[in-house]
Amino acid sequence: MLVGIVTLQGLALAVWAVIAWLALLGEGEYELIVSGIALGLLLLAFAFGLLMTARALWLGYRWPRAAAVAWQLLSGMAGASMLGSGQPFGLLLLIPNIAALLCMFTPRVLAYTEGTLGGAAAGEDPGQDGRR
Repeated sequence: MLVGIVTLQGLALAVWAVIAWLALLGEGEYELIVSGIALGLLLLAFAFGLLMTARALWLGYRWPRAAAVAWQLLSGMAGASMLGSGQPFGLLLLIPNIAALLCMFTPRVLAYTEGTLGGAAAGEDPGQDGRR
């Protein structure tokens, strides 16, 4: 479930980047176009990072837990701020963040990413260079 949540968050950011670029089609001001392109590139960078984090979680690595927690806290603060300002859209950010944070610290996820439950971290498939 945790990998699914992080993957969906990464895909949502990629979609948001495309929407930001499509919104530029009707704009004529140079500053708005440059800002939109920069925003789209930033969103794509975050989306790529989240998708790589989800992949590493799937493989059972230990490091993506920190990246996933950091993302959940940052986007959770944005969702709480939106909710506090009266925008119900903030719930769409908060609900997956809370679910991911709850999943992240379950004994099964901790065991999997520590390498005691199987998966790549347990040595089944150490990769090309064997690092963890």
